[in-house]
Amino acid sequence: MEDLALKINNYSDLSYYESFPHWEYTYNNFTRTFTKTLSQTLQEANDIEITRIYFGSEFCEYALPKRNDIQRIIRYCKNHTLKLTLLLPPLSEKFFTTAMELLLIFMEHKSQLDFEVSCNDYGTMFYLYQKYKDLRINRGRVLQKRIFDPRVDKKAYFQQLTDTSKLVFEASSLSSYEASLIRRMNICRIEIDTYCDELPYEMSVNYPFTIYLPFGFYTTGSLCLFRNLTLPSKKKFNLDSIKCGQSCKKFHQTMNKKFTLSSSFTTQDLFLFRAGNTVFYNNDIIGNLKLLEKNRVVIQPYPMI
Repeated sequence: MEDLALKINNYSDLSYYESFPHWEYTYNNFTRTFTKTLSQTLQEANDIEITRIYFGSEFCEYALPKRNDIQRIIRYCKNHTLKLTLLLPPLSEKFFTTAMELLLIFMEHKSQLDFEVSCNDYGTMFYLYQKYKDLRINRGRVLQKRIFDPRVDKKAYFQQLTDTSKLVFEASSLSSYEASLIRRMNICRIEIDTYCDELPYEMSVNYPFTIYLPFGFYTTGSLCLFRNLTLPSKKKFNLDSIKCGQSCKKFHQTMNKKFTLSSSFTTQDLFLFRAGNTVFYNNDIIGNLKLLEKNRVVIQPYPMI
């Protein structure tokens, strides 16, 4: 494995770095479902050292990092000889300027941190490519296009497709056009989730990739249930608003439903977890992390936006 990285949302999350791999959780609906997968991930990574921090937000522009947190995390990474990756969500015009101002803080320390940026929209990616020729840029996992739904019985589904159709689905996350595009923009690596039941197509492509464990994202979007909890009724679900009460830091939603696999007619429990504007599933494809020789694994201590 090239790197083992830890994803954090804020400065206090660095406690997971200091206690790694001996994380402890208060048992509730979240940990009863996810602890098994987390434990497997930590067991696989038991003798592997975390060398990189992923900091920022992949999914929500309202969760861009605070300046104070940025300065503290930069100092921490320098003191502990940690590399640093900034996560940027899909950015609208409302937050683009703010995000670029925050990026400048990191750029002052770029060489000391082996710094890079993971972008989750092509507009930001292309802007950074044009403006900073020496900046390492990753294609974020939000741009991965493939079947995400953990309810899909993929074995039965693919049996109904022709060989040509299968190729379309298998390669849809990295089409020949996209491969050409990311090479023209000198994208350094591709960030992905895995299927719930098999390893991803990208692993067979000759390109460095990053895989996130143990939480994959099921769906995300601009409209957010939690952002609207604190808004008056007339302003709810208004994309023009730049206000957010950050309710996702206080609340989360768990969703549990039974579904039947069409191939075996067996009933299984589906457990999903909503954090902010994104819904996550439990990704139990752990495999042997040590075999991912030229690639990177990002461990998430909890589903975070």
